[in-house]
Amino acid sequence: MSDGIEIPFQPYFCEENAWRLCGHPRFGVYPRRVVFITNPDRTVALAGQQAAPVGEWVVWDYHAVFMVQDERWQVWDPDCR
Repeated sequence: MSDGIEIPFQPYFCEENAWRLCGHPRFGVYPRRVVFITNPDRTVALAGQQAAPVGEWVVWDYHAVFMVQDERWQVWDPDCR
């Protein structure tokens, strides 16, 4: 994980990874959110995911990412390369 933060990573469980980041002591004093991304068709195409070969896309029914506002809002996605 970047920024020296270690969390147990669970492949295919984006909501659990985001939840673990949300509870990490490094972020305890900052506003933070877990954001779910989906659409009516439940087909969210994402590039750069660890579950896909390099350069290819993966399609999930939804995806969850962690957001934290330190000096500015940042998006953390442990599933990204």
